[in-house]
Amino acid sequence: MTGLPIESAKQVLDSCEARWFIWLFLFVIMPCFTYIIYSASIDKFYIGATCDLIQERLRKHNSNHSGFTGKANDWSIVYKEAFADYSHALKREKDIKKWKSRKKIEKLIADSEHPDL
Repeated sequence: MTGLPIESAKQVLDSCEARWFIWLFLFVIMPCFTYIIYSASIDKFYIGATCDLIQERLRKHNSNHSGFTGKANDWSIVYKEAFADYSHALKREKDIKKWKSRKKIEKLIADSEHPDL
């Protein structure tokens, strides 16, 4: 009988389990988000989408950089919506940005399950 030695078979199995766990974590446990952050110091909202950990994304927005959110360092998450994949999160981000209405964004936040995020 030919086949993989027991040690090699175990490594393949371990490798498959590791890949399955990574896939499960990235696509099931860790969804993508459309999010809205707010800065009181400049009285502005920022709308974005990410598959990163939401707190890590917020940390990047609050860091010293040259983008729009670099103008302030007091951004806080006021809204988030989970999606199974980035394409859906990005579509929602673009839909919200198309509104071009602060009142509509404020209503979305107020009507959300957790308006006090």
